[in-house]
Amino acid sequence: MLGLSGCLSGDPPELRVKNMSERNHNVHVRVSQQNEELLSRSFSVPSKADSEEQGTVEDVYPGPGTYTITGEIAGGVTKTEEIELAEDDRVLTHVLVNSDETLSVGRMSP
Repeated sequence: MLGLSGCLSGDPPELRVKNMSERNHNVHVRVSQQNEELLSRSFSVPSKADSEEQGTVEDVYPGPGTYTITGEIAGGVTKTEEIELAEDDRVLTHVLVNSDETLSVGRMSP
């Protein structure tokens, strides 16, 4: 799951990619705000592993606002969601490969 881990200290949210499936996956993640691409990066995520092992993405979000997050499994499923982040949000954003090989994109409490 893509998530932000700095939120507890008041830092802006980070993005995390997580794979809950039985297979290894390459997941490409794009984050944009008002047609400006802020992040475009591929993650090689082992089965049932958190990409934090490869490095959590920090400094993705420049401030509060609405962001578009797109996750794509290489050669497979794509999922896009808009996420609203407020100034004082204490959330993680994530891209999750589910156990049934579908994708979830969203936000959650740390």
